[in-house]
Amino acid sequence: MACERPARLSESPGTPAGAAGTLSREDKRDSDAISLGPVAERQVVASSAPDERWSRAFVFDPATRLIVRTGQASIEVDSLEGAMGELRRIAQRAGGFVADVSVQSGRHQLRQATLELKVPSERFDELTEGLQPIGRLEFVNVGAADVSEEFVDLSARVANGRRLEERLVELLRTRTGKLQDALSVERELARVREE
Repeated sequence: MACERPARLSESPGTPAGAAGTLSREDKRDSDAISLGPVAERQVVASSAPDERWSRAFVFDPATRLIVRTGQASIEVDSLEGAMGELRRIAQRAGGFVADVSVQSGRHQLRQATLELKVPSERFDELTEGLQPIGRLEFVNVGAADVSEEFVDLSARVANGRRLEERLVELLRTRTGKLQDALSVERELARVREE
């Protein structure tokens, strides 16, 4: 949609995994605004799949970090629909997708849209650089969070749960005795598998 006056696209902070912003246009006859959700990515600098080493000794190399990056931006644009389409294409080219879209109309028929984009960590900068050609960039805010400790903790829990499951299955397979004992092991096994 072509507009006589520019629209404003601005990203607003949001979820940890996606891109966000708000696009708006002030035109008394037909105003458009788009809001993009936060841009989040996971960047694994170096990692390995959890294995027996993780469960035996929970030692985490400080050089191996897991980083989640988020970004918000605001862009003034001429066309709300055109900008939304371009944001979808940028996310797809970066190997990501649009996770959430919200379009609202406000006073003076001002429309606003919020989009949340999710992209792989190694393509995060490509996504943020792709915002400039859409319109006049009003602001960009990029942040990062180290989630390495949470990853190690979760990996340890998963490894412990798998070991417990194996022991319960073995106990159930080799145990002879009361039906009540077998049912108790089955219940515990079901609980462990849920976690």
